[in-house]
Amino acid sequence: MRERLRQEIELLKKKYGTVEYDPDISWVIVKNVLLPDGYNSNQTDILIKVPPGYPTTQPDNFFVDSTLRLSNGQIPNRAPQEENIGGRVWRMFSFHVDGEGEWQPDAEVENGHNLLTYVEGLKGRLAQPD
Repeated sequence: MRERLRQEIELLKKKYGTVEYDPDISWVIVKNVLLPDGYNSNQTDILIKVPPGYPTTQPDNFFVDSTLRLSNGQIPNRAPQEENIGGRVWRMFSFHVDGEGEWQPDAEVENGHNLLTYVEGLKGRLAQPD
């Protein structure tokens, strides 16, 4: 799994630049992801917890800077919880891959679902500020 995660981190770096992770790769942070209108910032760091059993088990939810709010100052409705991960407080957004085509990783990292496709999917969730 560690080798696969290293490959997936490289995919994230190619698309987003700076990526951080803990020594066990139990979480990955994609730095300075651009946000759509509707928030109090134009970018945020995104943290993804890597679940036991990954890649068979998909990530569930994602985390953003705890200071991220809607442009009107409100906390997003589906993101009321905060969690301390890696010594930093994060705001949790509800998100998981579901519906048609659900989570389908492939033995070849680039051919199926991976952390990059997860980030691309969660950007759709962020495009719906509420």
